[in-house]
Amino acid sequence: MKRVSGFSWLAACALAIAAPVAADQAFRLFSESEEASSVSGGADERFELGLSFPALAGSALPIVTPPPPLPPKKQKTRMILVSAGVLAGSAVSTLTGGWEHGFQRLHFTQEHWFGRTTYAGGADKVSHLVFYDGLSRELAVAYRRMGYSENESYALAFGVSVAGGLIVEIGDGLTVFGFSYEDFLTDIVGAGAAVLISKNGLDDLIGFRFGPITSPVPRVHAVDNVGKDYSKEIYTADLKLAGAAQRLHWRIGPARFLYLSATYGSKGYKFSAPEFRQRDIGVEIGLNVAEVLTAVGVRDTTWWGRPLMILANFIRLPYTSIGYRYDLNHSRWHGPDNGEKYVTGP
Repeated sequence: MKRVSGFSWLAACALAIAAPVAADQAFRLFSESEEASSVSGGADERFELGLSFPALAGSALPIVTPPPPLPPKKQKTRMILVSAGVLAGSAVSTLTGGWEHGFQRLHFTQEHWFGRTTYAGGADKVSHLVFYDGLSRELAVAYRRMGYSENESYALAFGVSVAGGLIVEIGDGLTVFGFSYEDFLTDIVGAGAAVLISKNGLDDLIGFRFGPITSPVPRVHAVDNVGKDYSKEIYTADLKLAGAAQRLHWRIGPARFLYLSATYGSKGYKFSAPEFRQRDIGVEIGLNVAEVLTAVGVRDTTWWGRPLMILANFIRLPYTSIGYRYDLNHSRWHGPDNGEKYVTGP
């Protein structure tokens, strides 16, 4: 996560999150034998992950309707292809660091999580959590649509996501960045969060997103540290008001199209001197684009609707949110804004 910047990172995230489901739907598009198959009973009882909590009133439907089963050989082939594609993508991604900065012996580093003097002010840790949550969630959907049981799908999605994160960290360990156990632990937390949220029917209530910030960021007392600039990115943990209203049996009208979100971002850690850097935590209200798409008839069961819904659930579009941020480095509030404000004074 330390090599790609700006909108290239947006494109990479979107592709990696959407690719598993898109690949599986492409398989289905060219397969005729599946239409005549029927769902076999008791498939979900093969093993149990033991992650279920008591059901909430009005809980969401499963993330995907169980599909007709495939012949075991075809099912396994699809699983291997999609999983291998994710792992190969992780390997290619991590090689870019070596190509740019040169390869070294495998070594480890300690990045101290979210501290003021850490790499990227901890924004990279949030990026790992959001990315691997999204990857694990969409892999689970892909495996479920291949015909794997619910628990098998979650186990596969978690395992492949964590393996991808391990490959990335090993690649970092062979470059100037070093293997970061904090990054890898955050990958595990993100992949596990997707399983917990989806398995308990909470996808309509809780989510995580990444958002680009389009305004320019000035370079103040310029330096040029190695790694990626996170100044033009923001990450959110979202409460979806539509899901909350459903559980509370409230009629909230147009408010169902909104998120209530906690945000995190940092600014200036690559290009500015330490006294001009920011670590911003915030709270904001934003537009739930996925809920808007649902209201106008977009369904994630179609070949074109599913990628749209993936992007809507994963990407925070610029200028669709407003809120206040607290700069941890300078102990001050700023806003209301879209997360783009960079206070350049110490």
